[in-house]
Amino acid sequence: MDVISLPPVLPAELDLATINSRLRDGQVMLDWSQVTAASQEQLRMLLAGLDLVDASEVLGIDTVPTGLAGAVLQAITAEHGEQTIEDGDTGVVEEPGAAVITLAPAESPRAMLQPPSDSALRDELEHLVLLDLLGPAGGPEEELDENSVRDRYLVGMLAPRDQQLVPEELDELAIPEEGGGEDGMNDDFRLQTTSLSPSSIGLSFCVDGDAVSLLVKASWGYYRRDHSETLKTAKGSPKTIWKRQHMGGEPHIFPLKAGPLPAWSPEPEEQPDVVVRGLARRTGDFWTVTLFLVNEQREPEKRRDEAWVFQPELIVEAPDGAPIFQQRPTIYMPKPWRKILPKRFVSLLAWYQATMCHAPNRLPVQRLRAWPTWCWICRNLQKVPPMNLRTN
Repeated sequence: MDVISLPPVLPAELDLATINSRLRDGQVMLDWSQVTAASQEQLRMLLAGLDLVDASEVLGIDTVPTGLAGAVLQAITAEHGEQTIEDGDTGVVEEPGAAVITLAPAESPRAMLQPPSDSALRDELEHLVLLDLLGPAGGPEEELDENSVRDRYLVGMLAPRDQQLVPEELDELAIPEEGGGEDGMNDDFRLQTTSLSPSSIGLSFCVDGDAVSLLVKASWGYYRRDHSETLKTAKGSPKTIWKRQHMGGEPHIFPLKAGPLPAWSPEPEEQPDVVVRGLARRTGDFWTVTLFLVNEQREPEKRRDEAWVFQPELIVEAPDGAPIFQQRPTIYMPKPWRKILPKRFVSLLAWYQATMCHAPNRLPVQRLRAWPTWCWICRNLQKVPPMNLRTN
């Protein structure tokens, strides 16, 4: 494909109508890197009939100068009858009388003309996957036309108190295979007994010894049965659906004192039995703190999902935003435990130590967040003995 390098000032000696015809046939590609000025009439003649999405390659969008991006976008959108961009928004200045658009040192909507980068596409894919598995896919006040909210989302659910899981309800994590002495017993062997569903999510971390308090935010989704504002039954009546209500989100200050932290209910009126509990221990020149968001509600006989907590989140930071978090000491695991614990747990622990305990470039840290996407792993691991901590 031929590349046409456009002159600094359009049209010069170019036949814009002929170039437009070749662009529409996909025969040539434009290079805008040398362009400094062009009138709207000339841009519309050059870009007539071209679509920003379908013709992004032949248009040479990545070569459009920053100050001219708004004018190019305006010419393309005007062709399709879309709303144009004001000059003040793009940094493009029209000279009086000549109606010529020249470059100006200001920001422009260049990003609107460029395809997203690989990292942006990856972030968008991750965001969509999280919305589909964790939720809320329909926004903070979504409506779910499902029999159960637990049938819609797969992760990030805190069960009511004493909620049990029978072996048939557990996900099969391992494929039976013959293992050596180091592998220990098969993982599935540990999943054949009734266990409790996870009812809390939390995190442990180390804080600078000079810190006196922590700012904590807890939030989650509460789904209740209600009449839909948009969906109708066959008879025209409002349909009964699961309606999400965003809970929590307001900050709370926890003073750092050795011992159990006072329990805090983020929603004392709506859901008083969803509480944040914690424990602070003084070790040398730092604090070791554990915080949990706990669902202490009882499951009712009807509308059971109303007692479940969905999309839980804990955010911890200093009240003044200072980087108060320190590296955590290395977790010491005796060799006999490596033969007993599931291989997945040992690998996950090794990954944690490699990425957090030995990564000084990650500090200072200003905010920590407990994220529930690993709940499906945690619920399938049996309880293990407490591990000793030692510093390097």
